Amino acid sequence: MKVLWLLFACLASACTSAWEPVPLAGGYQIMVMNSQEAYIANADRELILGPSIKAIGVAEGVIIVDCGPEERLVNGFANTVGLNLIDTKNGTVMKRLTPPELERVFAGRHEEVPQMRELSVYLK
Repeated sequence: MKVLWLLFACLASACTSAWEPVPLAGGYQIMVMNSQEAYIANADRELILGPSIKAIGVAEGVIIVDCGPEERLVNGFANTVGLNLIDTKNGTVMKRLTPPELERVFAGRHEEVPQMRELSVYLK
C-alpha cells in the first residue's frame, strides 16, 4: 500500500511541475514545452519562433533569437532556424538573418547588437 501512495505522489508531482513562461520584453515570453522544445511566444501566447533556441539577446525594443542551423520537423511543422529579430514595439519578425544582415539592421538603428546569452541563463 505504501508503494501505491509513493507512486501516486510521484505521479502527482510530475503533473504539477510544468514550466512557467519566462517574460522577456514587450509581452514576449519563453515557453518551454519539454526538454527538447522551447519557443518564443507573443503576449497572446502564440508561438512565433522555435522549437530550438540556442541563445537570446534583449535590448530596448528588440529581441534577437538564435534558433541554430539545424532544420527539423516537430509535430509536422518546420522549425525556425538562424538569427531572428523581433521588434517588440510593432511586432515585426525578421527571420533567417545572417550575422552581417543583423549588423546592418543595428547599424541603421545606430545601436549595437545586444549580447547573446544561452537559453539556460533565462530559465534560472
